[in-house]
Amino acid sequence: MSDVISFLDKIAVDPMLIPDRAGLLNAVGNTDFTPEMKKALLDGDLEVLAIELKARQDLVCGIMPAEDPEKQPDEEPEQDPQPEPEQDSVESINTEGYLLKIA
Repeated sequence: MSDVISFLDKIAVDPMLIPDRAGLLNAVGNTDFTPEMKKALLDGDLEVLAIELKARQDLVCGIMPAEDPEKQPDEEPEQDPQPEPEQDSVESINTEGYLLKIA
């Protein structure tokens, strides 16, 4: 079975190894694959290939984004930038701790 997979891998990597139907017939004819496997390769019958290779046809691959790494203790927390005071106002604090805004 691994010979069939190696064969498929070689022609997938370099399709010019088998440039036409005659090349495919010659390449498959020179293997020691079972007659069923040879026929499936020549016919392009994926169902028979999957059955012969005992492979799953409904295999799905999914990629999930990684989670954000937790912050390290030595990292400083991000601070939001403080908004700039308006140009036409002045702020001051009186002795009692109240914020006085003079516009």
